Amino acid sequence: EEEVKDEVEVEEQYQRINGNHQQRRKQWKEEILENTTDELWVAARVTYSAELAYEELKKKEKQSMEEIVLAEFHRYQKVFSEEESHHLSEHKLYDHTIDLKPDAPVTIWSKVYPMSVNEQGELDQFLEENLHKGYIVPFKSPMASPVFFVKKKNGKL
Repeated sequence: EEEVKDEVEVEEQYQRINGNHQQRRKQWKEEILENTTDELWVAARVTYSAELAYEELKKKEKQSMEEIVLAEFHRYQKVFSEEESHHLSEHKLYDHTIDLKPDAPVTIWSKVYPMSVNEQGELDQFLEENLHKGYIVPFKSPMASPVFFVKKKNGKL
């Protein structure tokens, strides 16, 4: 049991820094890696000062939206309210459509962003929730937009 604990502690000290094939291929070209299937790991220990800073951060009280947002923008808080986001505003007299020109290209090349399993799961959940709420509706179109994720400060997608 003691050996297992030591192995876990050692694993937590290291972090993989080239997670995808494109990064590994670049490092192979720069002769950092011997082949494109190798992985690059870095010793990533937490310093004592970082631990202290994290403990102090946890002690801080969570600020309300009124405390974070400047007073002059308080009138717009409804726009960013989590509660308000659970229902749509009233529909107008007409729906918005985008009519394509008859000679418009059928497809337009755009970069496809590879997704991790977590990102694909988040996308699926987002689509399911927003279809259920009625924010989005299924449709067929020759045009599409690429999707990519940017992590928030708290690490969530």
